[in-house]
Amino acid sequence: DNIAAIKMSIIRFSKSINEGDDTENQNHIWDVLSHAKVSIKGDVSIIAVYPDLEAFKRVNKIESLVDISLRETLYVIREHTAIVIIIEKDKREEALKLLKGLEIIRVKENATALVVISPEDIVSTSGVLNTIVSQFAKNKVNIEEIISCYRDTIIIVDEKDSTKGYQIVKNLIPSLN
Repeated sequence: DNIAAIKMSIIRFSKSINEGDDTENQNHIWDVLSHAKVSIKGDVSIIAVYPDLEAFKRVNKIESLVDISLRETLYVIREHTAIVIIIEKDKREEALKLLKGLEIIRVKENATALVVISPEDIVSTSGVLNTIVSQFAKNKVNIEEIISCYRDTIIIVDEKDSTKGYQIVKNLIPSLN
């Protein structure tokens, strides 16, 4: 569609002027984003637990709560300061039972996962994640958690920001407009 191509050219041009970024790199960023896909998954919860040895053992048991064949959500991020579990809302209580007695740092209900699947070029293109995150900041949408590995970028926002967050990502991906 010619209108979409013109729109993307204007966006690229304005971004290169506003941010002073390398035009060639900006073109790579927009090429990656133009081939990305996005999905949205509501009703997820975030559980953060202190990362001691017992927590690591129990977190592995949480995987059994999730049915991968039903595409249920489970992300586990093992950090230095916490183990963060992002799980379906209806599995949250079962997960918390498995974690009983451990130091729970945070439980967040009513979150939404925005999942951006990019082409493989994202691995070798600097600035893609920055471009996405800066648009969230510019639009005053807080990112509660973000996971980026290989082609997947999972952005967790509060449920109240899910529509606005999806719109931000949608505006970055020309094929969705």
